[in-house]
Amino acid sequence: MRMLRLALMVMLALDTGEALGEEVPESQRILECVRDNLPGSPRVIEAVVRTRPLDAPDTATERIAFEVAVRDGNGKLSISAIVTAPSALAGSAYLFLRDADGAALHYYNPELDRVRAIHGDSEGAGIFGSALSLSDFDNIERTMRSASIALRGERAADPSHHRRFTVLPTPSARSPFGRIDMTVDTERCFVIAAEAASRDGELARRFRVPEDALARREAGFWYPQRLIIEDHASGRHSEVEIQRLRLPEQLPEARFSPERFYIRE
Repeated sequence: MRMLRLALMVMLALDTGEALGEEVPESQRILECVRDNLPGSPRVIEAVVRTRPLDAPDTATERIAFEVAVRDGNGKLSISAIVTAPSALAGSAYLFLRDADGAALHYYNPELDRVRAIHGDSEGAGIFGSALSLSDFDNIERTMRSASIALRGERAADPSHHRRFTVLPTPSARSPFGRIDMTVDTERCFVIAAEAASRDGELARRFRVPEDALARREAGFWYPQRLIIEDHASGRHSEVEIQRLRLPEQLPEARFSPERFYIRE
């Protein structure tokens, strides 16, 4: 994310694999550097997202400000996201929970004052009508920390401190993607671009850091100030501006409770 670092981003850790054009130890060093640059838990990300249709670059976009709280550990991942502006959407919230038994997504509608569970393919849908999906966080966290990806090749890209990787998720990664091509900034240890193809080879999602979005270091971690996400399934293009990253010692348990996640304390 650094959601929001591929957000962050999709997907990197290593199984044993083959490298083309470079020694495996160097590949491991780069990928481990990216993994080590992931913030600890818990963490809070304050961001703004603007969304438009992929095929309509001149369309006016609405600014939605939201706050994401992430907690992981012991094989569990919990993510809550709540809108803070505009006032018409403020209070809308999502909660994503994943453990060894599977994943669950909940949505709170403030107009109806009701929580509903989201099932099936909709679990990977973008939040607040955007291309940003909480399942992106899940894919990043699970893959980056689980060493379940086989590296098949890499090549240098311009500038010289950028490296290109092609990774093929192994079955144990439980990834929805069949192939991921990414570019890593080796000086700052984060992914600056990635293209994820579905299992049938079609382009599914594209992530990139705009050239003018300089990386920022805060709380000891590098992350981009802006992130572009393209969801080719929904036809949405979203620009996420990451305004602040915080690493509190703890977060209220209610932030990750299906009964109370939408209540700000």
